[in-house]
Amino acid sequence: MKFVSRFIGDTNIIALEQHNTEWLQLSGLVINPQAANTVHVRPHDLEITKSNGDSAASATLKDWQHLGALIRIELAKKGVNGSPEIIYAEMPNEQFKRLQLDKGDKVDLHIRHAHWFHAA
Repeated sequence: MKFVSRFIGDTNIIALEQHNTEWLQLSGLVINPQAANTVHVRPHDLEITKSNGDSAASATLKDWQHLGALIRIELAKKGVNGSPEIIYAEMPNEQFKRLQLDKGDKVDLHIRHAHWFHAA
């Protein structure tokens, strides 16, 4: 199943031991480390909104690319050791325009759907 998750498209791979689990919980995930230790989140399953504050589920917009009708957004969030971790989100062009985002803006994240795996 993990192979299929990677094979059918881009995915953000988040290992629980290497990431801030508080960030994942505030982003909408229920975490059960006994069930799995790695989560895969597709860029289109990561919803972003303009941030109203400094939430633990926030990230900084680093850059974006136009992919036809979609925008691929590069985000940096604070990792467990304080260094930035890069994750990707995707959304329709019109939605991106409505948010009026620019490089350096803080955004809040919500994970709509994820796949859990045990990493070997």
